[in-house]
Amino acid sequence: MCNPRIRQRGATFVFWLFGLIGLLGVGALALDGNNIFVGASELQNAADAGALAGARELFDDDDGSVIRRGLVNTRAREAATANNARGDAVEVASVTVGHWSFETGGGGTFRAQASDPPADNLIGKSFSGDPSSCDNLNNFCSRDVNAVQVITERRGTPVQAFFGQILGFDGYNTQAVSVAYRGFSGSIEPEEVDQPIAICQESLLDSNGDFSQCSVGQFIPATTDTARWANLEQNETCGGAANASDLRSQVCAGGNSDRILFGLELQTNDGEVQSAFAGLFDCWEDETEKTVPWNMVLPVIACAGNRPCAPVVGTVSVSVLWIVNNNNKINEDAPRMMRYIDPNDGTWSNSSTDGQVRWDDFIRSFNIQGLEKIAKDKKVPINPADPSTYSFDYPQKTIFFAPDCQPAEPGGLTGVRNFGIRSLIPVLVN
Repeated sequence: MCNPRIRQRGATFVFWLFGLIGLLGVGALALDGNNIFVGASELQNAADAGALAGARELFDDDDGSVIRRGLVNTRAREAATANNARGDAVEVASVTVGHWSFETGGGGTFRAQASDPPADNLIGKSFSGDPSSCDNLNNFCSRDVNAVQVITERRGTPVQAFFGQILGFDGYNTQAVSVAYRGFSGSIEPEEVDQPIAICQESLLDSNGDFSQCSVGQFIPATTDTARWANLEQNETCGGAANASDLRSQVCAGGNSDRILFGLELQTNDGEVQSAFAGLFDCWEDETEKTVPWNMVLPVIACAGNRPCAPVVGTVSVSVLWIVNNNNKINEDAPRMMRYIDPNDGTWSNSSTDGQVRWDDFIRSFNIQGLEKIAKDKKVPINPADPSTYSFDYPQKTIFFAPDCQPAEPGGLTGVRNFGIRSLIPVLVN
């Protein structure tokens, strides 16, 4: 007769064996799951790297009408394949140029754009207004190209299976999708603008809303807004006009100390602000010795209907050619020598003892715009087509810009429109 204790030990062994097999199975399954999870994470990192690298090369111009599809594809694939997933090379299934539409509740939709937008595509378009309108840049039908999608995968070399091999799986196919969005610059980084002066966007745009490269050259005072003093320290709520003490402390002090956000208001002042102007005049003399253009980057604000607080809409690069402190000293102070904007053009000079003669020659030589014309001979009416009938006013407390200003490229993150300047830094949206 069999000993009952022996039968119990045999049954216990069977249960222990099945338990061990189950434990090993769970462990192997966990190992497979972890392997797939890590592989998928590494694939996602590769897709993210590819999308960001491709989006950085998206545009060949400021208005976003020339898309560098070939370079986008090359850079995206280089960045993605520089990564491995579980020790094997990442495969790039596709690189697609297209449009990302943000959705109200979060997230968004990517759609491929097969053709490049026309050169005038941004005119009259924005992110506001009717969401269904093709003038809304968030709508696919706006034809705006703003994103790169990269899909990475492991199909040719699937992620290795351990436990799955017992069930007939040699490996697991995995895939990752990433979209990088490159909109319009939304911020000005610290020290990117140079002086507490803001240019009015109305003075930079023509009747069609196109950037016209400085149609005016006069600062303060002026019969229409061309520029204002602006406090470079933004607050969530604008507290009124910028005070003289703040402006004076920011003149030639290294520019904005904090990030400036587009759409948020600056405190401005459209008066002469003598203390700030005197400081700027002294700084200009020290920097240039009155013989070379003074280049600087300034914020652009929407002046129309906004006083004294005006929202920031962009940045612009200008060249200050001359600053007048006292209008009654034209014979002493009018320019005698100035290097042209392009150093290859040489230097302008005029040695006349008559300051008005030097001033008229200077204005015409540098094509400075917006100055009032005054009659040389009160008996002869001014004929705009005949320069011999008029001279140019020499107003005090005025800054003169060369008509060569250009939209500047702020280094801030992607955001709202900035005269059609795309953000330098794309962001991941999917």
